[in-house]
Amino acid sequence: MDIQSQVLDRVLRNFGKTDEEIITNGKNVSENDFKKYLKELNLEDFQSRNVFYWELQSEVEKAVYENIALDDSERISEIISESWNQNKDIKVTPSVVLSFLYVLNFKFPNSRKAFAAICDGDFQSYKAFNNKANIFSDLLVRYLTCIYPKNNMIHALFTSEKLIPRLFESAGKNEAMNSFERQGLSQKKGRLGFSQMSKYKRIIGVENLVFADGMRAILLDVLKEEDSMEIFVGLRKKLESPVSKEEKEEFEVDNLLEEETLKVNTPILMGNNEKHDLDHMDEEVPVDPVESLEVDESNIDTADQAVISGLDEVSEEREMTPKNKILSSLEQALESLQQAITQVSLIDVEEKTTELEETDTNRRLKIAEEEINRLQLALSQEREKVAQAEEKAYKNVLQAIGGESSNYLLSDLFEESQGKIPDNPNISTGRLVNLFSSLSLAIGLEEFNGGHELGESFKIQKTELIKNYRIDGPIERQDHEIPVKLLKYGWTMNGMVIVQPLVTEVKEKN
Repeated sequence: MDIQSQVLDRVLRNFGKTDEEIITNGKNVSENDFKKYLKELNLEDFQSRNVFYWELQSEVEKAVYENIALDDSERISEIISESWNQNKDIKVTPSVVLSFLYVLNFKFPNSRKAFAAICDGDFQSYKAFNNKANIFSDLLVRYLTCIYPKNNMIHALFTSEKLIPRLFESAGKNEAMNSFERQGLSQKKGRLGFSQMSKYKRIIGVENLVFADGMRAILLDVLKEEDSMEIFVGLRKKLESPVSKEEKEEFEVDNLLEEETLKVNTPILMGNNEKHDLDHMDEEVPVDPVESLEVDESNIDTADQAVISGLDEVSEEREMTPKNKILSSLEQALESLQQAITQVSLIDVEEKTTELEETDTNRRLKIAEEEINRLQLALSQEREKVAQAEEKAYKNVLQAIGGESSNYLLSDLFEESQGKIPDNPNISTGRLVNLFSSLSLAIGLEEFNGGHELGESFKIQKTELIKNYRIDGPIERQDHEIPVKLLKYGWTMNGMVIVQPLVTEVKEKN
């Protein structure tokens, strides 16, 4: 890579880091050259680097989706480079783009196909190509940032914290917050950057997210109508209805004020004696941090552990011209109002969540009780069916040997058992033959001898003997083949062995 490409590559790989960290992480470019190229590229300040990253990220995602049939990462990089360089002042080479593909987890075809599945609204295909939560989570927080109004952006965190574990069992506890940090939408670790989120929404916006329609479809499918959790109910309404005119106008006013503020609040650039601090990157009017409210653990798991921060203090004094004084007053009023709305919103969420959780718990208990009753009734019905089937089987056997179809055979056999033996012995034999014939027809009863005659001696493998026969005593031989004698028949019913044949071990003759 040439020096400019190395500088751009380092900026993209160290997204969200301070000037000092970016310089420290460099190897082949000196500090002086690095600063020189940053100045020429207008990437000296933190905010301009964020914009560069976000805009290139959006360009890459569009190209990846439009060229999903391509498996060649280098060709995709060339397409992106050509498209970007036509409209942007900062020119990027295919090698810079290729490196950026790796940063965005688009290194392998399956990762790109997983992303395309999200764009198409096909969540199951996403999980088939990539069953991890990180790519989906990163896309989700950016989408939520773009659809929530400025005074409710805290809900982007609450929603993602509840939604991601529901979709990915393997998701880490802080998966959502980690995504906000990876996407440059936080301030310090564990703290949302409301100003950064607002800037992302203003600069990129939902209309430039190629995956927006697909993500909306997935969320509508996931958020079932019966889900009564307040945060999900609100999101579903937002997804089902377009942005209101009032919301658009409100955001346009915020954008205007923010643009005017940026003109006055010129960020301090890297100098010989001063470094641009990450904690002052948003150039906001001082606002006391808001301690996070404790919320029901079943509704908001991470919110009660994180400090919901306002905007960082400005460490340098500005020249207070009349225009600056007016803008400063407007900033303070606007940010104070935003902070107050956020606090009220959090309290409202806590109260509604607690109330809804109690209602939801009672509803779930009622559903559980009804399910238990249903299962008990189903079990009782199944037991009754089994009993009826057994009774029917017994009746069939009794009818087969004792009814008209067998000429009341059971009655004749009973008389013989009482000593009334017929004069002709062939009659007794015929009755017994009829008995087994009737049982064979009724229940498929057949004798089973394993292919041997009663009284026959034969040798059998010890494992087969244990598996298919009953033996009248312990086996004394230690050989693999055991000599045995068939003593009694076994019985099968419809081809299934019910009673195993009885054998005895043939003793060795001394």
